[in-house]
Amino acid sequence: MTVDTRFALIDQDGDYRYPYKKSDLTTKRYGFALGRDRNGEGEYTEDLEQVIRAVVFEGKSVRVKTQDGNLGKSGNSLTLHARKRIMGYWIAPELLHLVTGATIRPINEGVTSPAGEVPGAPDAFDRVSALSAADYIEAYASISERITPNQQAMLLGHAAAQGHTLSMEAIASIGGYENYKSANTQYGRLGRLFAEHFGIDGLGNQTQALATAGRSDPKGHWQWTLRPALVEALENLGLIEGKVEAPGLMEAALDVNSDPKNKDIPETTKQALINARIGQGGYRKRMLRLWEGKCALTGCSVETVLVASHAKPWAEASNPERLDEYNGLLLAASIDRLFDAGLISFSDEGSILLSSVLEPDDVRSLGVSLESKLRLVAEQHKPYLKAHREQHGFDKR
Repeated sequence: MTVDTRFALIDQDGDYRYPYKKSDLTTKRYGFALGRDRNGEGEYTEDLEQVIRAVVFEGKSVRVKTQDGNLGKSGNSLTLHARKRIMGYWIAPELLHLVTGATIRPINEGVTSPAGEVPGAPDAFDRVSALSAADYIEAYASISERITPNQQAMLLGHAAAQGHTLSMEAIASIGGYENYKSANTQYGRLGRLFAEHFGIDGLGNQTQALATAGRSDPKGHWQWTLRPALVEALENLGLIEGKVEAPGLMEAALDVNSDPKNKDIPETTKQALINARIGQGGYRKRMLRLWEGKCALTGCSVETVLVASHAKPWAEASNPERLDEYNGLLLAASIDRLFDAGLISFSDEGSILLSSVLEPDDVRSLGVSLESKLRLVAEQHKPYLKAHREQHGFDKR
């Protein structure tokens, strides 16, 4: 039996099932078996292009199996139109022209072929491709509470990968799944959340709402590349780290790399910690979003003078606390200096507290009154504010 990996049906478990050539003992025919393959019935051909057209356009069944020879519980002869058993299909880029105009589109729709041609995509794929980073930011805010931790881990790990490209097998590993089947399902569900938010129906595979598929790797797993607009959205949301150039970056790197807590953590986490150490990167962006781009105390909206501080001391905080946007305040630079030095602090209600060495007039000169309060205090802020007060002796008074 000879498997041809240039065309595959994807079953409900996410397995790729390829047509294979076989011999019919009754009629002595040989090739790919199309249609009803019993008692000498059905059609045999050695032309894969004929198989693709028959399956995609005519709805015929074809005998398939996995690359390792497994026939699987879904059956040996399958049709693309058995939607409860088949999720979609994949076709080698050089053969994409064969399915131009097909109602059911391949999972790797829109991938440029070696000849440089891009087949016409259906409305659903075109609509996803036209989405902007702002669209994805709005969608993420809307569906974030329904995203599971595993789905979140897969998405952010995918975004942090080289070229934002990974196989589903690698994505499965990031999500904590033993194989790509479960990851395929969960990533597809995440894609569906985005697609439903956008009101887009008809994608060949829901993962296409997140990424586009390209050539397969040596194991036969195709590579998924996260959509650029989604990558930009995740960076703007502060969920992944963008390029940071700021004073103190080298010192922060030395600090993070020498910390025993960070011995075995991923490089992407180290970079996030380095950026957070100096109040930059994703940490700063999340704080800007939380405080709507304004100083937590004064409401100043000049972004260049706003500092993303930490309330709980860096040395005493765990890595998750160091990256938590609630562990600190977004403050105008002059006020941040006072807060960082422990000359001011804040109660759980947000009221300003002054150190005994600081005169009220010194604070007033900065445009802050003794009645000034933080613009908001979330429950998540309170443990960190308490840690700041304890560090600087405010709770002993």
